[in-house]
Amino acid sequence: MKSLGRLTFPLPAIAFDQNKNPVIMKKSDTAICPSKV
Repeated sequence: MKSLGRLTFPLPAIAFDQNKNPVIMKKSDTAICPSKV
């Protein structure tokens, strides 16, 4: 599965997964955005 890119946040931050559940980003985490075009 390809990703559009990785987002890095000033942490802690909250991201959302594919099921729109809030995910708290940890310090070393990167959010991967799956391609949905």
